[in-house]
Amino acid sequence: MARLPRTTSRCRDGLSKAEQFWSALRRTLGLRTGVRKWGAVHAVIDGLATIKGVVDYLTPEFFGIRGHSDLYRFIYAPGGMPMVEHHEFSARPDGHLSAEAWRGWLAKVFESTESDGPVRKECVR
Repeated sequence: MARLPRTTSRCRDGLSKAEQFWSALRRTLGLRTGVRKWGAVHAVIDGLATIKGVVDYLTPEFFGIRGHSDLYRFIYAPGGMPMVEHHEFSARPDGHLSAEAWRGWLAKVFESTESDGPVRKECVR
């Protein structure tokens, strides 16, 4: 029987420029400017986890990382709204803790970029 992933999505009201989104993401994840599809990623996100994986999706609005048992999605959504989705395929029992940690991470990273409002309630799919 296949295990369905536990998905955590969080969003924040809009940033005005995609460049600000990418700048904040690069700085926070320690990414080089020449990120390429299937390139290795190793990032430590305070309060959350160490992300080890490969870039599996890359567009100007979307950055996806595939890890051993997780998918990470960093999205610059329409209207300039930064979002993060974390799809967990493991049996970790602490999904609600992870959701709160992602909310805090979004607030810390993107409110320091531009103050267009607080982190919104969760965007659950």
